[in-house]
Amino acid sequence: DRVETELAFRLFKAEEGMNVLDVGCGTGNYSVKLAKRGCRVTGVDISENMLDIAREKAAKEGLPIEFATMNAYHLEFDDDSFDGLICMTAIEFLDRPEAVVEEFLRVVKQGGQVLVGTITSDSSWGDMYMSRESKKDSVFKHATLRTLDDLRELVSDRYARGGECL
Repeated sequence: DRVETELAFRLFKAEEGMNVLDVGCGTGNYSVKLAKRGCRVTGVDISENMLDIAREKAAKEGLPIEFATMNAYHLEFDDDSFDGLICMTAIEFLDRPEAVVEEFLRVVKQGGQVLVGTITSDSSWGDMYMSRESKKDSVFKHATLRTLDDLRELVSDRYARGGECL
């Protein structure tokens, strides 16, 4: 977690006062990290159960994070609503990454930041998550892992930088 978080915040410059959308926020790990850095955070996920956990975490920390049940393909926000967007370990579960990335870019202001964090197919973690034994009893049986190059191609004209941590 520490290594992933360090890389994420080297790539995504979270500044106090930024309005940030956390797509696929799950239990709110990055929503909390962003709020602790002074960002105004909205976390969205398709799972109400995960959002309940996220809400509990935010309340326990006394952080004013907004959470909403929402589908990543149809973000219920106006164009140019956010200074930045982060999506950590969620794109693996979306079958149309091109469409969802276009939706990400729609809701982020011109010049804003979008960070997509993923487990890549050509990594040791990817090998482990895709192994027959691991997939049998894991949510990753529903995942499609891609390479960093695959993701870069989704937005080749707007891609700034990437990195790998493990």
